[in-house]
Amino acid sequence: MRATPRERMYAVPNKVHVLDIGSVEDAGPSGEELIDELRQRLASPSYQPPLLPAAALRLLDLTRKADVPFRAIREVLETEPMMTAAVLRLAQSPLYQRQEPIRTLEQAMSRLGTRTLADLFLQVSTTAKVFRAPGFDATMHALRRHSIATAHVARLLCRYVPGFDEYAFMCGLLHDVGAAAGILALVDARKGKPRSATADAMVMRAVFEVHESCAEVLAKAWNLPGDVGLVLGHHHRLVIGGYVHPSAASICVADAVATELGFGAGEEIRQDEVLRARRALGLENGPYEVLKGAAAKLLAQIE
Repeated sequence: MRATPRERMYAVPNKVHVLDIGSVEDAGPSGEELIDELRQRLASPSYQPPLLPAAALRLLDLTRKADVPFRAIREVLETEPMMTAAVLRLAQSPLYQRQEPIRTLEQAMSRLGTRTLADLFLQVSTTAKVFRAPGFDATMHALRRHSIATAHVARLLCRYVPGFDEYAFMCGLLHDVGAAAGILALVDARKGKPRSATADAMVMRAVFEVHESCAEVLAKAWNLPGDVGLVLGHHHRLVIGGYVHPSAASICVADAVATELGFGAGEEIRQDEVLRARRALGLENGPYEVLKGAAAKLLAQIE
């Protein structure tokens, strides 16, 4: 039996387009073959995932520890001067300005705190190193934009959902990193083969079919905390161990809010999943609308 078409949401700045590209099954054997090919590449011992700068991984490790001196953080940041400069530019945006402009690394560390600084460095690292693929510029731009928006909404969500603070921004930022890595893997595998709109559409279907498991592969390769990998691999499939996982539900909700506010990116949003996540978090009706209102004001500052 042929599957019914599914709607996927593709975004351009400040506007969401819903494009019916059919189901993976509608693509025929070629679509299934792409999915199998991608799964095999991810499982292969020879697969080389996109790498984050060593400084980003070191910084994430340091900020998990208590009482890390600023000196240690500064030494790591100084190994990547161009990325650190980009972090300082972000720190000067309206989203983070609270007093006098932040001009130096020391000011950024003292005013933002090491965790927020590490979050910004991770944002710069992933957008520079992971969300890039020849021939898929518009798609990768939408993924970058969506991921950054989801990260900020996930951090905001911490005000409404207790116990989700530590890795909220990281999980939001990386929730679709598997899609970016999947595109890179298929682009690399299909070098020299003819391209067409139909072929690119099938690549995207295959990528979104396996992007959660791909994200788990990356989480292991980057030695991210186990809880982070678990959430990245279940932000659509919310049930872990027979229960809706609250962190996975939080990312599902942040993902949906970002998309509803015009920051979608080629990702299928299933409303039944979103409603299930909202119920699990106590974010039905009024509380959800309050969250969306606060998120709209927040995201207006990062455009």
